[in-house]
Amino acid sequence: IGITVLIYALSKEFPEILLIISTQNLLALYGLVLVLGILLTYIATRFAVNRYLKMETNNLYYI
Repeated sequence: IGITVLIYALSKEFPEILLIISTQNLLALYGLVLVLGILLTYIATRFAVNRYLKMETNNLYYI
């Protein structure tokens, strides 16, 4: 939603920006943001879970 609002605000200030931005470009951008968000979440979760899985049971109580 933020990207759409930003483009709308920019198009009010600079109408020629709509000549550059097409629907296909917007869909590609939305898809890229979605994929990168999922990838970042997966990587962060994997690091966090692996940290606790590698710990000894006794050490879990002293975190």
